[in-house]
Amino acid sequence: MVLPAEVDVVEEIVKWGEERMAYLARVGIPAERVIFDPGVGIGKTAAQSRVIIEKAEAFRALGVPVMIGHSRKSWLAEAHATPKERDQATLEASLRLRAKGVDYLRVHNVALHARAFAVAP
Repeated sequence: MVLPAEVDVVEEIVKWGEERMAYLARVGIPAERVIFDPGVGIGKTAAQSRVIIEKAEAFRALGVPVMIGHSRKSWLAEAHATPKERDQATLEASLRLRAKGVDYLRVHNVALHARAFAVAP
């Protein structure tokens, strides 16, 4: 899903998700078999990806688990040049996403996340 920069990215993704959930229900796939990924960085600007992270709780409205795959994505490159240097920014986003109730996080540096999650509230 490629979105123009001027649209409300979260609203558009939720609307698309509702349409997909209705389609899946029509073809007999139960919601219990679905995990929703809003596609951070896929067809979106860096600004739109940041909005998805900040408003991730909106995807809970779809009634299925939410997964965000944000690790080391190029939209983090504004502050961190190489993919490995993006681990700290990934972790910061992960902590925000965890607080917003995101069910699954796809990350590269699992050990870093495990250490942080062990002490984070």
